[in-house]
Amino acid sequence: MGPQPVTRVHDLGTRRSDAPYGYSSRDVERIRRQAASIGPATAALCELILERRPHPEQGFRACLGIVRLARPFGADRLEAAATRAIEIGTLTYGSVRSILDNKLDRQTAQRSPVNGVPILHPNIRGPRYYHCSAYPSNARPVKPAWPLRHGPGLCRT
Repeated sequence: MGPQPVTRVHDLGTRRSDAPYGYSSRDVERIRRQAASIGPATAALCELILERRPHPEQGFRACLGIVRLARPFGADRLEAAATRAIEIGTLTYGSVRSILDNKLDRQTAQRSPVNGVPILHPNIRGPRYYHCSAYPSNARPVKPAWPLRHGPGLCRT
């Protein structure tokens, strides 16, 4: 007699049809519970990640990674990092990890002006610079060492 064929057993009967293999609705609830146990900002961050993906299952690994960051960094720092990530609009595991690695969770995020007042600074050119026929009257073109096809101050209007 020769070798016996390998029989493969699939557990497809217990799998939900709307969840990818290996994930179920219990996993989503577990992620939500763990995130809520860390704090409200972490729970909100995980909710935003799950909501903004085309399929919520695509956010499972990011949320699991964020929840696991509480072990090396602590719940307080993770909560502060989640707050900062929501404020600046970076809803990924990598951005939260970067915030924690660079200790940016201890700083407040810089807010943009709410009332729409422009920022005045000598290095900011303003809209007139970009809606011109050539260079501004006070700027001199600098000849580059190599030919450029596009560059600052070259308008095609």
